[in-house]
Amino acid sequence: MIPYIPIVGALIVGGVALYIRYKNRTQTPKDSFGVFIQEQIGALPQRGVREFYDRTKPSIRQAVQKVRHFLTDEQRGRLDRLWSEYDQIQAQEFDRAHEGTMGDVVRSLYKVAGAEFQSPYEIVRYYLDEFYKFSA
Repeated sequence: MIPYIPIVGALIVGGVALYIRYKNRTQTPKDSFGVFIQEQIGALPQRGVREFYDRTKPSIRQAVQKVRHFLTDEQRGRLDRLWSEYDQIQAQEFDRAHEGTMGDVVRSLYKVAGAEFQSPYEIVRYYLDEFYKFSA
């Protein structure tokens, strides 16, 4: 009988256990972050986006700060840049005239002018979708 087989087996099992522990330690907070962001996406209204943005920004900031610890340096940098952009969305981007039916009219005018238009809903939804990518 070969005496080192149990030792090699124990090392392999120990390595797998450590990997699973590490993966669970980092994935659970990412999963919680993803669920939170999906809840925000589900609650995002077509109208009154400015109020939604103002009301949810502190809780989104808190969720971003919690998940940062579990990301790589590169992911952390991307998340920080994304948060900075989200945090500094200009008030004019939330113009109520760009919501609903008026938003459709404005979109068609932008199209005629050859410019790109995003409604307040589309702007906030873009950022929430980008935040969600950090939960993977």
